Amino acid sequence: MLTGQGLSVARRSLGEVPGPDTDIWLVDTLGETGLWLRAVSLAFIGGSLGQAGGHTPFEAAALGVAILHGPETASFASAYAALDAAGAAQTVRDGEALGGAVASLLGNAGKRRAMAEAAVGVRARLAADAGALAAEALALMETRA
Repeated sequence: MLTGQGLSVARRSLGEVPGPDTDIWLVDTLGETGLWLRAVSLAFIGGSLGQAGGHTPFEAAALGVAILHGPETASFASAYAALDAAGAAQTVRDGEALGGAVASLLGNAGKRRAMAEAAVGVRARLAADAGALAAEALALMETRA
């Protein structure tokens, strides 16, 4: 997909290491997401171009990373809707659109930064909403005890 856009890709799960001419290092190994998200300004959240329903965008949002994702986000639909509405994330329909979006955003640091800042804001708001909901639920449980 990405190589069709003229981008050079190295894939971590295959043991490939990026070189000076590598545009994208596809980090597709388990248990390392937080480490890699701290080192990038743009991430594609997988599982969203097929039928998987999308993986969680919360780590990327919390770490201030601009987010790209596919249309299949049922597993985290409300989070993706909030991120999209805030301009923190962008939907791509297929591999060709993904390659184009990556190339465009890599060439626009200001846009990536704005998306990342919006992502942090959305994550903070969603966390506050979840905390308020939990507090209300606990209060209701205490009054019924």
